[in-house]
Amino acid sequence: DGRGGVYVVDKSARVQRLDGSGDVIDWGTMPAFENGKPTGLSVTPRGEVAVADTHEYRVSVFGSDGALLRTFGAYGTDPGQFIYPTDIVVGSDGQWYVSEYGGNDRIQVFDQDGNPILDENDNPVIYMNYSRISGLFITDDDTLYAIDSESGVNNHPGWKTGVRIGPAREDRLTAFIPPHAHEVRVLQGVAGEGVAVDADGNVYAAEGPGSRPTAGSGITKYVRE
Repeated sequence: DGRGGVYVVDKSARVQRLDGSGDVIDWGTMPAFENGKPTGLSVTPRGEVAVADTHEYRVSVFGSDGALLRTFGAYGTDPGQFIYPTDIVVGSDGQWYVSEYGGNDRIQVFDQDGNPILDENDNPVIYMNYSRISGLFITDDDTLYAIDSESGVNNHPGWKTGVRIGPAREDRLTAFIPPHAHEVRVLQGVAGEGVAVDADGNVYAAEGPGSRPTAGSGITKYVRE
């Protein structure tokens, strides 16, 4: 957060801020969570905390003091609407990339006020090549990493799970980290739910309940060659 703190969202609908030692500085609860809990967040250049309010079909934006500032989005398939937003990252230009699964399976791009970014033809910028996304990461050079743990033969036929990589300013893939092989999910494999990248370009996948037994650990490291 620029102050040595780390924000964490969890399955109890809390947003906690931790110091460098992992001690809780403060925390708050999402304004609504009857439908389910949020799954991702990002700290913006303004110091705001933008939360992918997954099961409320919106993005909820908080101040550094924990006060709810605004929300945007609603259930639907149109630009600016969401079906299960899962994560948010912010590019070097301040644009917000919001991933979804559960029907839309896409990344939408917004400005800091929640307005869809338009291309040269005044069409909303929407990326469809990153599959059914569970988590996002963006590097300082604006490379997107999107991990898919959810694709299956019934909900997203023809797609593998794994990590898809590409430039943030266009809907184009440049690399793919395949999933763990699985004897039942032969076509899709199994992959983690969160992704991060270190300064050396090594990729870390946070394994979830579907992939951890196969991966053998909670974190899988993919070393950049």
